[in-house]
Amino acid sequence: MNALLTSFAGSFGKSVVVGIYLPVVLVLSVWVLIVEPVIPASISIFQRLSIRNDELTWQVLGVLLVSMIFTALLYNLNNRIVNLLEGYPLMTSFLGGVLLARHAREVSTIDRKLLAAHAVLSDSGINANETLLLQIRARYRELISSRNRFPYKTEYLLPTRLGNIIRAFETYPEMQYGMGGVTLWPALTGVLDDMTRGQIEESRTAFDFTVNSTVICAIGALYGAGLSLYLVVNSLNDAVEMTLSATFVFLLLTVLAYRATIPAAAAWGEYVKRAFDTFREPLLKKYGINSLPKDIYEERRLWSLVTQQILAGDVYFYEDHTPNSLSSKPRFNRRSFSYFDIELSEAYAVSSKGERVKITKGVLTIPALPAGSLRMRIVVHAPEEDIVNVKVYDRTPDQYFYKSGSATLDGQSTEPFNSNLLIFNINNMTAGIDRVLEYEIYKF
Repeated sequence: MNALLTSFAGSFGKSVVVGIYLPVVLVLSVWVLIVEPVIPASISIFQRLSIRNDELTWQVLGVLLVSMIFTALLYNLNNRIVNLLEGYPLMTSFLGGVLLARHAREVSTIDRKLLAAHAVLSDSGINANETLLLQIRARYRELISSRNRFPYKTEYLLPTRLGNIIRAFETYPEMQYGMGGVTLWPALTGVLDDMTRGQIEESRTAFDFTVNSTVICAIGALYGAGLSLYLVVNSLNDAVEMTLSATFVFLLLTVLAYRATIPAAAAWGEYVKRAFDTFREPLLKKYGINSLPKDIYEERRLWSLVTQQILAGDVYFYEDHTPNSLSSKPRFNRRSFSYFDIELSEAYAVSSKGERVKITKGVLTIPALPAGSLRMRIVVHAPEEDIVNVKVYDRTPDQYFYKSGSATLDGQSTEPFNSNLLIFNINNMTAGIDRVLEYEIYKF
């Protein structure tokens, strides 16, 4: 207990007062004022603090003391509590599997709707109908907002909505820039300006307030339920109605407080994402690199290397090493690489009407390619009739990056116009004529 209080006292500030201490005091005060007066003194902690004529004074001191103890506990258990609400303990359980499958279906539905909406918006003919265009754009923005509440890869999904919102902004730096968000966050906080740091701290404090309100209300509900059971067993029925009512109220507050954690986490995540967007270059300079690459793909490659070096050091990058020496052969330069080790993502081809076009995706065997590089080929098969504004949607496999300037369509240079989900514009297709798309990816 002494260690808990010492750790807590060393960090006592606005975030602790507002994020933890305030909800504890509020909940305890409600309990003392409403429930305590009607339960027998023999089982009341606070009524036992009544000494002569100083009953109120001692009860106030009792609330403050218990509040400090609860605050110290919640402060030291904060990360574990958040992990619990994110659903990590459920990951290997049956219930966790059901929840994960549900979220995966929801993400799949949103992705399909996004593809269809994007295909419609790409149709030049829709520009003539301004009202319809505005409606579809509004719907598209709604879908993007919904998708942003989940991590960009389904394997990153967690069982709870709160967990997915937090995981979404934790993996945002990886999706956008190839950065390990959790790995690089401690270093990034060192280069933030005061305004950005203050915004993040304020939003995190608001999130902590909702989390700790959830926990303390849940404790109140459990204590109320246990107290009600004790009163019934011991035939002390006079106070049962009040304790059951308090239990119901605290249970309702628990649900409301948990629901409030979701928008609070989303607001906190927006500030975290903006920090990665705007302070990458100062962070890179801290690692001895003077400027960001001009090409987003090269930047992702660089951040991937930085992240891997921080996580594993030279052990990750060298083939053979001993505790006292390192090999001169970096692992990422070796040529013993097989594309059969990867799992290809599913690609789609969609017309302007949202119709799927048959494709075949594979990997070309080209010995002259650098080690760790692959040449992808997607054949968009000939339609039975002419179709317009065909687009191919594809993702690179895990730990692979698109090589800028490497794509060709029927031998002519082309480029995807989205840096995350690769979107290639095939344009119009003539009946009976296949189109061949190729591009290069590389691994680190």
